[in-house]
Amino acid sequence: MWGVLVVVLLVYRFNHSFFWVGVLLGLGLLVTKFLLILLFPGIFIYTKSKIKFLAGLLVVGIPSLLFLYYHIQLDFLSPISQANDPRLPNLWSVLHVLSNGISPFGPKWLNWFGLFTILFGSCFLAFKYRKIDFLTFLPNLFILIFIWLMVIQQSSLTNYSYNFMMPVVFLNYMDFSLNQKIAFFIFNIALIIQPAVWWGQNMIYLHHWTDLLIPINFVEFSLEITVVIGLLYLLFFQIKKLNVFLIDK
Repeated sequence: MWGVLVVVLLVYRFNHSFFWVGVLLGLGLLVTKFLLILLFPGIFIYTKSKIKFLAGLLVVGIPSLLFLYYHIQLDFLSPISQANDPRLPNLWSVLHVLSNGISPFGPKWLNWFGLFTILFGSCFLAFKYRKIDFLTFLPNLFILIFIWLMVIQQSSLTNYSYNFMMPVVFLNYMDFSLNQKIAFFIFNIALIIQPAVWWGQNMIYLHHWTDLLIPINFVEFSLEITVVIGLLYLLFFQIKKLNVFLIDK
């Protein structure tokens, strides 16, 4: 998905056309994952060329939907059902254990709540930072959306961090202090190890403090906390950088 955005940024840099932004994002949606659609509302709010952007999306979207529906009806929506399965780590999985099972983890309404906050946050960012150049705005929107997705969506996987880790490194690493670089390194280690440990435990879910008395559970939960704290830190770091761009603007 980041590769698609790189192509979008390169094309926009030369022609400043939101029609082609829409076309390329539509094609990107077909060849990557449905998650890319989370960028669309924010870009729509941001751009003044809303009709051109929608036209670009529809040029790709309408024929694609007709083709899919003709061949498999609505079965192309089946991957969305995977959002009903809770996974780790996220804010809910951490709070669930820390609250000794009181905080919810698993009900479907949490998925809808998470989706609402993602879309609302995307539109809010687009409105607040609409004066920032698109070449700066789009990578930051991409990073913020997928960081928040991992934090708030109970069906997200640690692997989703691969979506935004490359732009985080290229855009921010030189701005990190030595301590931040060390913390970022530890954060990356946790991102790598946590899914391996969790899958090695047959993807069990922890519910109570007593579950942490088992050493491997304690290790896995410590990795969860490390990941969530790292995500929240990156989220606020990225917003702080955007605010600097806004002040300079």
